[in-house]
Amino acid sequence: MTLYSAVRDTSCYCGPSLTTGPGFYVPGDMCTRKCGGNSTEICGDYYMLSVGNLANYQGQIVNNSPANLGYRGCYQEGNGKLALQGYSTSSNSMTVPMCKSYCNQLGYSMAGLRNGNQCYCDSVFNGGQLLPDSQCNTPCSGNSTQFCGQTYTLSLYNSNATTYGAAEAAAAHQSGWEGCYASSLVSGKQAYVDYQYIATNDLTPDFCKTTCAYFGYSYAALGAGYACNCGNTLIQTNRMPDVNCNSACRGNSSMLCGGPNSIDVYQIAKSYTPDTSALAAKGWLGCYGNPTTGTPLSSYSYSDNKMTPQLCQTACKQVANYQFSAVSGNTCTCGNTNAGVLVSPLVCKNACAGDNAQNCGGSYAASVFNTTVGIDHADNNKPAGWYGCYKEGSGYRALSSYTFVSGSMTSALCRKACAIRGYAIAGTQYANQ
Repeated sequence: MTLYSAVRDTSCYCGPSLTTGPGFYVPGDMCTRKCGGNSTEICGDYYMLSVGNLANYQGQIVNNSPANLGYRGCYQEGNGKLALQGYSTSSNSMTVPMCKSYCNQLGYSMAGLRNGNQCYCDSVFNGGQLLPDSQCNTPCSGNSTQFCGQTYTLSLYNSNATTYGAAEAAAAHQSGWEGCYASSLVSGKQAYVDYQYIATNDLTPDFCKTTCAYFGYSYAALGAGYACNCGNTLIQTNRMPDVNCNSACRGNSSMLCGGPNSIDVYQIAKSYTPDTSALAAKGWLGCYGNPTTGTPLSSYSYSDNKMTPQLCQTACKQVANYQFSAVSGNTCTCGNTNAGVLVSPLVCKNACAGDNAQNCGGSYAASVFNTTVGIDHADNNKPAGWYGCYKEGSGYRALSSYTFVSGSMTSALCRKACAIRGYAIAGTQYANQ
């Protein structure tokens, strides 16, 4: 136990016993140098010490405020190296609780503050000697009533003395949250780059997790409020405090989806496999986003306010036996080449015009089907020689050589009338023409 203190000029000395050795006491008036911190006090003189007995010292050594829980002391950093080297950050809003929270979230046992705005974390202390608390007297930039070290001097704390640490951060996020990480894991191609979808206005944690589950991935990473990435390997380097994942989700502004330079990473439960029953009509191949130009299928298209996947499949098969059909809203497109980009089935969420129990594409995306296994109504109740159903162009008559109107119109009557006059093609319209 230190029982004595001595000051000389700008230096302070401590010890458990007072040993004069070859020295000797001199008259008190020979100690004349004023203390640098208080000119009304005397701090020894050249080669002379002002000695004090600490047995009855009543001064407050440790600040016992709630923010100061876990305080270990004021420490000088080691010669030429940081005392805590695991993680560091700086902020103009720095406080003692903030630094302890950061370090605890990142799994470090110690938190140290320096220069008023700097926070350092580690579980190994590489610092120097213990100093008086008065040497850590720089007010914290985020709360001037707290102290955050000094130059090359740390206010040192146990990080578990915090009200918001690793457990609280996990509880503030959806289940499966693995933490907030630097987005360099994605940009550097280290993790979560097996599949990427820029979800624009759709992104939420559930959207990204369900998307990644649909494509068979184990982890989902959300960044900048709009980006969803998937992968199968959890990389636990470059962990950051959850405050860095502060971007509102485009799909729900009350939720957070990573940050400008960070990603929220989730492990995906099997329960997140999406329900595609509203999409998966017979022959469904998936939800495809539009390519750079055009639509996934582009050989033929038409619109109908009663559009369904089955109607579109039938139309594409009837028109030219196309291999693929695609529906988006009330529009059907056909083709033999699918130029679309496979995206989350959650994107194809628009109800079909002809059946609101089914989904028909979405924003800049279409539900694509294989017509070879579709439902073909081409020959139901159609007479021999039937070519198909044709939509006339605006202001244009497909068959204009002869026409007549009858309240008793049938396909047989129309064909007979046209054949008598030597025409090869007949067509009926509006039930009576």
